[in-house]
Amino acid sequence: GGLADVREVAAQHAADPISLEDLRTRPNEIGALTFDGSRVEPALYHMRSVVDVGGKVWLAGDKSPVSRQYADGFRHAPPLRDFDALARFLDWDSDGALTLTEASIALGSFFPVAEDHIEHFLRLSFDVRHTGTITVDEFAGKILPHICAHLAEVAAAVPVANTPEMHRNSGRGDLCAWFEHMLPGRNAEIALRELRFGVARALYAAFGPGVDLATKEVAVGLFLARADLLTEGVISVDDFLDVVAPALQANLPSKPLPVDGVPRPEELWLL
Repeated sequence: GGLADVREVAAQHAADPISLEDLRTRPNEIGALTFDGSRVEPALYHMRSVVDVGGKVWLAGDKSPVSRQYADGFRHAPPLRDFDALARFLDWDSDGALTLTEASIALGSFFPVAEDHIEHFLRLSFDVRHTGTITVDEFAGKILPHICAHLAEVAAAVPVANTPEMHRNSGRGDLCAWFEHMLPGRNAEIALRELRFGVARALYAAFGPGVDLATKEVAVGLFLARADLLTEGVISVDDFLDVVAPALQANLPSKPLPVDGVPRPEELWLL
């Protein structure tokens, strides 16, 4: 549980594992961690999250926050127009294929498509092997060119659903909408690890860009512990509304942050 868990879930949702921002918001910054020049994991990051102003990779313990593998470098993703190079980059372990999940997350990272729904689109439209993998040649030669040429249609077919807003004064309907946004399929419950990710993202966004990541991490880690959200299992919307939402709302601003991203004096965090 905790932030390590949150980072793993972020990587699965095409989000930066450190800032928790959607990778697609800064496609030109997307890249991956390396060690001795080789990729160490499939996870993708924004450069600003792992590279300091001097151009040096900075990671706690010199390890990836997702896989815990040692890392000492950052490799930028090739431009979208270079289909072959991008496909080879995404084939992080150089085995000549991408899992369907890896391909879906990659597409959700670079394009305005829902990574959790594009998988079905890929199965219907392209050659997915019985092993659940797509060859690098298929990805570079067919999938990327098709999506670039028909992006508007693909994005309309598998659109990214905006996360409903949630504030200190949000009503029950808004809270239900926020919770149900994370429900997979028609499930009535979500995994606590998914809720931890959603809660962490909401709190990170509430702090705004004026608060550094280290402070956000400490505050969110403390909240997850105090809200008893570090266990495994699932949670229903009723339990969320009764137990988690009141504590979460107490730590959210009463309305969106001003444009400067700095909380107003009356909107102090109640951790």
